[in-house]
Amino acid sequence: MENAKYIKRPKKDFNFSLLKGKERIEYIKEHTNGLNNINLNEVKQLEADVWGNVYVVLNNKQFYKNEVLEDSNVREILVLENGNLYRIREDNTIIPLKSKEKWDDVDIYLYNQNKEYKKIITRGSNIICLTTEKKVISVCFFELLGIIPENFIDVEDICMKKSKMYIVKEGKEIPLYITGEWEERIFN
Repeated sequence: MENAKYIKRPKKDFNFSLLKGKERIEYIKEHTNGLNNINLNEVKQLEADVWGNVYVVLNNKQFYKNEVLEDSNVREILVLENGNLYRIREDNTIIPLKSKEKWDDVDIYLYNQNKEYKKIITRGSNIICLTTEKKVISVCFFELLGIIPENFIDVEDICMKKSKMYIVKEGKEIPLYITGEWEERIFN
């Protein structure tokens, strides 16, 4: 367990991600020392992981882990539904926040050999990235998806509309995935 001194273990059913804005800051202030020496008026984003680490991005792009400055060029922290956290840097690189020896396949996939992405779009825990080699790297949760392999190569641009991921290929805007709807079934 990394740096467990920062967040006391809350009740088992507590979900930090449900807290927003001031509630989130107050919770961290009350249960940790992870915000000491940080100007709370400058906080752009505040996250915590399951090990009790506190991550802060300030408006000036400084990134802190447990009140220690680790980077000065961070745009945002991406939090996936599986609990993985990533630092998205201003140079369009993505770095997992856990130690490298604990990286899983999704971490390696998004890290992209530390190469810059041409474009990154996040919405909630969904992410779509376009590499400089015109390949798409994407992770999304809670949808019924089908994949068309050709949609991930030779892509000119990417975008999101109404929470759906799109690509621009051969001048045409098309959905990245084939999506379905969840069917509600009622049996009497």
